[in-house]
Amino acid sequence: LRNENAADFHDELGSKVTKISMFLTLAERSLEERKDPSNWFGKMRENIKDLSGSFRDLLWVIDPQKDSLSDAILRLKDFGEDLFGNTKVRYSTNGYSEGLEGAILDPQTKKQVVLIFKEAMHNCAKYSESTWVELTVESSDGYSSIRLKDNGKGFNVHRQGKGRGLTNMKNRSEKIGSNLSIVSSKEGTVVSLRRIPHLRDKDKVK
Repeated sequence: LRNENAADFHDELGSKVTKISMFLTLAERSLEERKDPSNWFGKMRENIKDLSGSFRDLLWVIDPQKDSLSDAILRLKDFGEDLFGNTKVRYSTNGYSEGLEGAILDPQTKKQVVLIFKEAMHNCAKYSESTWVELTVESSDGYSSIRLKDNGKGFNVHRQGKGRGLTNMKNRSEKIGSNLSIVSSKEGTVVSLRRIPHLRDKDKVK
């Protein structure tokens, strides 16, 4: 897992730094031509923010003190509130309780779960035109289920849309042995991840 995350972050670091360097060159050229460089500065800022987020994700995934289901849901809750906070979308998290702290996830599982729902939230914010979004978690008998629901315009799940990342989401769910389903209509979209396995439940350890 450490090797995989180091490789992923190395690739993203290289990509983002290359983009930032390119945007800096274009900004300098704009200044030389007495043009407004604000657009390039904005793009640099976006890439630096993304890179900072990726670095925080890397540290979070490898932190053994952050392996509970509670930590994963709090991570998604904070991400959702930050993503939708400056929009007209009403975001809420349901089913969270202190009891989730007893459900311990394998590091690979917590990584894939968070990435699946971050992708789903990004898609929702970018495409759905929804006015409310709900993240719901349920946990029992050594497994959990998480559902993201919105009231947006929906999309054709059988038609691979550019930028939706549905294939990546499916591959991530298969990697941890969970069941991913995406149901969408004109009334909204529901992304469900079922049978998320717990590494162990603290309250059941004798």
